[in-house]
Amino acid sequence: MPPATGLNFYRRKQTIDHLALERPQSLQTFRECVAKGLVNIDRKIDLLQQSYYGPDIEIDLEIKRWLPPLSKVLRENKITYFLCKTQLEDAVILFNKSEGDPTMPIDFDKEALRTVIDIIERVLQYLKTGFADIIKDLKTICDYMWKYCLSFSGDEGDIYLDTAVNYERQRKEFYEAVMFNLDDIINMAEQFETKGMQVQELGFVARDLAERNKVTHAPFLVIIPQAFENLRHATSGMRKWLQADECYADFIKHDIDDLEKKREIQEKKIRDMQVKCSNHDHKLKTAHRYLADIEAEVKSFHNREKALAKENEELTGGINDVVFDLDIKAIRYEDYKQRIDDLSDFEKEKFIELEYEMMELKEKKPTLDRKLREIGKKIDVIKDRRGIMKKREEDVAEAKSEVKKMKKEFRKYEVELERLDFNLSRLKEIYRYKTTPEILKKIFHGMPLTARHVVNKGKRPIFDRLEKCCKITSTMIDHDWSRLYRALPFHPPRGDVNISNDIDEIGKEYMRQLTEEMCRQSLWRWRRMHTRASVEDLKKALTSIRRKDIVEAIEEELTKRANKPSIPSPAFRTVRFPKLQAHS
Repeated sequence: MPPATGLNFYRRKQTIDHLALERPQSLQTFRECVAKGLVNIDRKIDLLQQSYYGPDIEIDLEIKRWLPPLSKVLRENKITYFLCKTQLEDAVILFNKSEGDPTMPIDFDKEALRTVIDIIERVLQYLKTGFADIIKDLKTICDYMWKYCLSFSGDEGDIYLDTAVNYERQRKEFYEAVMFNLDDIINMAEQFETKGMQVQELGFVARDLAERNKVTHAPFLVIIPQAFENLRHATSGMRKWLQADECYADFIKHDIDDLEKKREIQEKKIRDMQVKCSNHDHKLKTAHRYLADIEAEVKSFHNREKALAKENEELTGGINDVVFDLDIKAIRYEDYKQRIDDLSDFEKEKFIELEYEMMELKEKKPTLDRKLREIGKKIDVIKDRRGIMKKREEDVAEAKSEVKKMKKEFRKYEVELERLDFNLSRLKEIYRYKTTPEILKKIFHGMPLTARHVVNKGKRPIFDRLEKCCKITSTMIDHDWSRLYRALPFHPPRGDVNISNDIDEIGKEYMRQLTEEMCRQSLWRWRRMHTRASVEDLKKALTSIRRKDIVEAIEEELTKRANKPSIPSPAFRTVRFPKLQAHS
């Protein structure tokens, strides 16, 4: 028979049973497998319900059929509310004794008690074992859905990732709801056996049945209908999950289209803001240039201003002296004038001389006043230029404030564009993951979804724990590298013959190298052949060949690395956004 080819993988229709051994052919195929599996489970639930109630499935009649013997037993044992199996322990012990001793006198309805015991045992048996296969199948399918129906997102994030965040929350809610409904079936049995159970703790179907048939005092009579309802709730939830997962990629595509439109609008805003910022920069540079010109002019006035101030002071003093002398001479002149007839020849000469001096002073004062006014005008011009300089300083400060404001607003637009770009790339990545069958292969084998060089592109290299451990091992292993290679696990299995061939090839090719290089090559080959290579696998293999010294060295290095404080790179700027609430 010729060897099987990979084409069989695509020729054969997959079922749920195949998913344990092989990856899904596609996400659509997986959904079809799950849908068919749920149809089969629905059929099993119907068959199980028929086996319990009979083909007609009259639940109310079944409960009413059980009610008379139960009521009789409860009256005999003075039990008002039968909430726990242990309430009938004494009656059951007495019944078992009477079964072993036919001559024993009894004061209770043996047939009614036997019926009640049978009912209880039947209910508990179905809860514990009758539903077990269906519960197991549903949990298996639910685990598969949790594994493959991924959102590729966290349950918190930016509002632009609203669809992804909401779906992640939904799938968690679906998973928890399905598991709760399934686990609740077993829990109901345990609760009835141990601490007791009330009707209020059951679901709507059970409560409605109990009230309608007046068996609220005996909740165990409606446990089985509630268990069947739990199973149907579980299958219904899984179908809703399938439907949500099927629409998820389309919703993500719509979000991508909307975000690309928003990005175009944001880019236009940034271009407009760049023009505004450029205009304000030009305005600021012009204001700086005007200020520099007036500052240079005012600076050149510094020495001249000092000279003018000094000259102004001297002229003011000279005018004051002239006015003072004129006042003194005017007093003397009036005195001479009043005594003009009695003046001596010497005094007459003094009078005439005083008159000439007063005339000279009166002629000198207007000249000094004119010079003082001219100096004042020059000082006023300098003061005006200083006022213009102050106004231009205010213009520069205002222009700086406007530029700062515009740049701050421009940075907000840039941050928003970066945010749009980041979320757009995340949505595109999610859409690619959701529509690429190759991702299912990586999920099946537990491989990283994105290659390391892609994840780390443009960033500082991420510390590779396994790479560091392999390096330590290569340094310390010496001649035990071949034993280590044989002890390492391989998935898929490599086989003893292939492992021996690998060791021979490495030995021949690197025979002139140190054993460190041989070990390094063997570990590199192991990581390439073993799709699930991990540090734990390496440590277990080292322990199996009794090289705990290497294991201790590895653990010491990893501990040292874990305790080392992380220092953020100054080359990258972190932009923090306020916490955003995603709309449901």
